Amino acid sequence: MPSRCIRSGVRTTISFLTRQIVAAKQTIARAKVEIGRLKRVDKRVRRLRTTAIKKVKRTAVVKRSVAKGLTAVDLAYLILAGRKRPLDLATLAARVLAKKKGGRRTGLHFPQNLGMALVRDERFVRVGRGVYGLRAR
Repeated sequence: MPSRCIRSGVRTTISFLTRQIVAAKQTIARAKVEIGRLKRVDKRVRRLRTTAIKKVKRTAVVKRSVAKGLTAVDLAYLILAGRKRPLDLATLAARVLAKKKGGRRTGLHFPQNLGMALVRDERFVRVGRGVYGLRAR
């Protein structure tokens, strides 16, 4: 269409809408760049978290092998192996502390910590709520 046939108001509206479309495309492009950056940051955070968990597991294994005497988990294993029946966590924790007399002071949450350690160890199986036994071999 020749430009002289278009009224000036329509021409202004078309140029305004064109500018709006260009601005929207630029905003979308910036958003895509930001999304890509956030995905890279998220991937890096996941990788660091996984590395930290692996380091904690590795140091726990080293500490257990280097430690003098038996750990609380090893004592729990000996107690359950001698009893041959599952025990509730409170009783098991009390017996571990009784055998470990002269050891370090324990915190208020020792039974909960012992329960988490038993869950992570392959030698133990959770029989019921707060009740642990030895895994069948």
